[in-house]
Amino acid sequence: MLHSFCYLCVEMKAALQYLKQSDVMGIFVSALCIIHCVITPFIVVSLGLTSHAHHPLFSWHGLFLILALTALFFSIKDASKSIKIILWLSFGFMALGMIFEQSGVFFKVLLYLGSIGLIIGHLKNYANHQKTHH
Repeated sequence: MLHSFCYLCVEMKAALQYLKQSDVMGIFVSALCIIHCVITPFIVVSLGLTSHAHHPLFSWHGLFLILALTALFFSIKDASKSIKIILWLSFGFMALGMIFEQSGVFFKVLLYLGSIGLIIGHLKNYANHQKTHH
């Protein structure tokens, strides 16, 4: 019985460590997304490219969305209701912004707000895990 309890404690500790890592991943991916969106236009202009060419089989936007969704999925497992709302709304804003980015400034702003919201949500979730599990 005691052995089972100790095993459960070790497993719970590993699971909590993984949850913290998913928040760190979410913060990193969201920040990287913002950096990509800010720097890419300057690189395109400085290289004299007339259009931002995308490879048909690879998309940075798709990669960011998959990584952000993965981090979100694992981070919300133990999150409060308010943090879940912040994270899901922010992800939705970021996804809409990415999908319709070429449609105008509104969607670019939506993308940035979504990324910033994800960073804030993951930071809050990480801080909550630190307070409740230490």
